[in-house]
Amino acid sequence: MTYLVERVARAIWERSRNPLIFPWANVHPEVKAGLLADARAAIAEMREPTYGMIGAGGKVIATGHPVAGEHLWDANSAYKAMIDAALKEEGS
Repeated sequence: MTYLVERVARAIWERSRNPLIFPWANVHPEVKAGLLADARAAIAEMREPTYGMIGAGGKVIATGHPVAGEHLWDANSAYKAMIDAALKEEGS
């Protein structure tokens, strides 16, 4: 399990349950395994960017304009801009 996969699995869990009543540390291993599989599937699906994501990442790289609050216009900023664009797309 990678750090990102676990972060996404936790987010799925916390979105569907009250983490104060059902904390991640107490999630049954079989349930956790299912959530981790869901997280992997979600991350794998993001591997193919949308046109909006490509445009947002390309703009950061081409212009050197970082994501708000960021100081670097490297892959980190481009990635964040691409994910932000995906979250803003209609139907998200």
